[in-house]
Amino acid sequence: MKMKINVIKFGGSSLKDEQSIEKAIARVLEHLDETDRVIVVVSAMGRFPLCYATDTLASLATHLCAKDKDRLISLGEVISSLAFENRCLEHSIKASALSISETGIITDDNYQKGHVLAVSDKKLKHALKEHEVIIVPGFTGTSLTGNTVTLGRGGSDYSAFLIAEALKVPFVTIYTDVSGVYDKDPHQYTSAKMIKTLHYDELLELIEQGAKVMQKESVLYAKRKNIMFEVCSTFTGRPGTIVSAQTKQE
Repeated sequence: MKMKINVIKFGGSSLKDEQSIEKAIARVLEHLDETDRVIVVVSAMGRFPLCYATDTLASLATHLCAKDKDRLISLGEVISSLAFENRCLEHSIKASALSISETGIITDDNYQKGHVLAVSDKKLKHALKEHEVIIVPGFTGTSLTGNTVTLGRGGSDYSAFLIAEALKVPFVTIYTDVSGVYDKDPHQYTSAKMIKTLHYDELLELIEQGAKVMQKESVLYAKRKNIMFEVCSTFTGRPGTIVSAQTKQE
């Protein structure tokens, strides 16, 4: 029988504190109720000035060369993945956090914005045989020369889509601190309205207009590979915005 896999991603705001992580665990348990395995892609925990946030780590790397800066800022995702594994184990979830190299994302040596050359699913598939939840440090890959390379700001979304494509998973859930994609920034405008469905191109247009919803390269990759995805809130568990080739703005 073919294994059913869900790929989900938690942004840093979904992992910023104890209460947020508990909500994320609740979402994982919901996915386990409907599927055989869950791959959880995680960003670094929280935002500046929290100690493990990417921008906080970057502030410690002002005099480092590009290679060493990527080594430092990648630690945020590594810490996040292991901390999330620990929390899963506390909840009796059979989980395992992969290292950056085990994730299988292969890049060139273009530090801070690595170009993905290939994704090997060998270690992912092996881990899925042994565990019901696999946790992956997002935003990172390994170069052909064996160095850690980051994928650009927002690159954890890209990681989720790359893994979904490698494992032929057609749908990804992107969890964040807002209920979905809005017509304007909901943190600034109380009149902002959530959009239920979007075409890839409509989301890309919002991003071009300045919306900091997702990394542009990630959405372009999802469009190219026809990976449908949902942007929704970690904290409510309610439906969010579906993005695909078929849907139009509602």
